[in-house]
Amino acid sequence: MLKKAASAAYQSMNNGFKTEEARPEELIALLFEKACSSLRAVTLIPINDLDELDVQTRVDYIASYHQNSGKVLQILTSLKEVVDIERGGEVALQLRETYDVLAKVLWKSVKDKNIADMKVVLSALQDLREGWSSVVQFGASSQKTNQSSLALN
Repeated sequence: MLKKAASAAYQSMNNGFKTEEARPEELIALLFEKACSSLRAVTLIPINDLDELDVQTRVDYIASYHQNSGKVLQILTSLKEVVDIERGGEVALQLRETYDVLAKVLWKSVKDKNIADMKVVLSALQDLREGWSSVVQFGASSQKTNQSSLALN
């Protein structure tokens, strides 16, 4: 269930990665990578200084601002929904609450055009991305160890 939901969420981000072959933790790490890159793009848009720009540039910036912030909100919502409380216990509850808080702070900061608060959310997403990347690396090294021990038997 988790793999299927994470795969669907990642595929909705239009990436060519073969999600059917990936482990759930790999998909989650990819979602965090996409969330970080999208939010980083939002924070680089001069959303509070659009008046000095020509109309087409303003329209392009506004579209990018909402498209990228929407992607991040979609990812956070998807991640919150795929957390398995039954299997994950207290850690899963904390993750769900973390994703919920980040989505709420991001929603308000996007609405208020508060780049400083978006950067706080970005920092938290980067920390989570690093954590999930560590899980992926640990899982990959564990898998190699298990395959090596099977080959020796």
